[in-house]
Amino acid sequence: MTRPIITAFDWVPDFARGQVRDLRVRWALEEVGQPYDVLYLSQGEQKAGPHRGRQPFGQVPTYEEGDLILFESGAILIYLAEKSGLFLPRDARARVQALEWLMWQVGGFGPMPGQVHHFLGVADPQDQRYGLERYSKETHRLYGVMDKRLAAHEFFAGELSIADFAI
Repeated sequence: MTRPIITAFDWVPDFARGQVRDLRVRWALEEVGQPYDVLYLSQGEQKAGPHRGRQPFGQVPTYEEGDLILFESGAILIYLAEKSGLFLPRDARARVQALEWLMWQVGGFGPMPGQVHHFLGVADPQDQRYGLERYSKETHRLYGVMDKRLAAHEFFAGELSIADFAI
């Protein structure tokens, strides 16, 4: 069996290290004991034909296993959990909760910190102030919801799951 290959950027700035979505896929692969290789993309390479063939939006990570190519970290996590039989609860209610928290992270929470960083680079001070205020407040509110959940539960879905890897 060939080792899967994931893609990652080799140019991530220090403030974003550990925040790029390939981290969650690496964590899942490490937890299931699956050796893997990493194809590091240099600045601009994500926009080129070979990578766009794997990921039409030029993002990371992608996951390649033989002729299977996946993009979107949430989909990759679901695939790895189903393939390994780990980190996606068997109990139907807990399973749906894991998927619910995973989907919330991918679409609800995930974009918030990125918006804060976006507005740090906006030149117009008024726009920067508006963006930082709006997205910082929302990010803190969302962290509060997560803190409340974790105060009552050790993990988001009651046991370590792909939701935890994503969040």
